[in-house]
Amino acid sequence: MKFEWNESYSVGVEELDEQHKKLFGLIGEIENMSTQEDYKAAIYQALDELMEYVMIHFHTEEEYMKSAEYPEFDAHLKKHQIISEDVNTRVNYMMNKDLNALDLVMIHNFLAEWLKEHILVEDQGYKQFVQHLGSGKNKK
Repeated sequence: MKFEWNESYSVGVEELDEQHKKLFGLIGEIENMSTQEDYKAAIYQALDELMEYVMIHFHTEEEYMKSAEYPEFDAHLKKHQIISEDVNTRVNYMMNKDLNALDLVMIHNFLAEWLKEHILVEDQGYKQFVQHLGSGKNKK
């Protein structure tokens, strides 16, 4: 099954959807690198870019949630902190070892599963909240 963004991942906020699409693309690049002859240098750069972009995305997402007064903001923020630490630990481990194709598969699978679960589980609560706000049912 190809790892790519589709409408089921939409959170209903264009900027966040675009950022999610970019994350899908960055993680997808990691999957494709194992077929390149000299993938080791490229993977370190890709992992570094991915980590920077995850932080940008989390900040953007948190700003949206804060401005909407999302009631689960603190819990979502905590999840961002936990996953940031986990991803950083795994990526730093990968960047400090002599990578092989199996390592790429492992890091790709971890990142792909994390992103899909985060969007389809965690971010969907925010989507429902924003839709509820937009319907006027939650307006003062």
